[in-house]
Amino acid sequence: EVYYGSNDYESLSDFAKQSISIPICSALVPENCMEDDLAVLNSLLAKSTEELLEIEEKAHQQMMELQAEYERNETELAKQQQILVDEMNTVMEEAAGEFDLK
Repeated sequence: EVYYGSNDYESLSDFAKQSISIPICSALVPENCMEDDLAVLNSLLAKSTEELLEIEEKAHQQMMELQAEYERNETELAKQQQILVDEMNTVMEEAAGEFDLK
């Protein structure tokens, strides 16, 4: 939730108590969970340690693959940016020469 109130302590404290201090959903306090969160929590609690470790390993692998893809894309975009900068500099140099602006 976005806060649009005053910046004084009392106003910020009231906002925090009403909007931010929401009870946390966890295995220790499932009564604080929304229905969807509770379903996920119960599903995870029903799994063995080995199953949870397998889920964690798959998630980690997916994260690593996405990170590698991001880095490949970032490198490619940097190359494309350099090509465009070089082209722009060439055009500007040609225009400067054409209009004797050197």
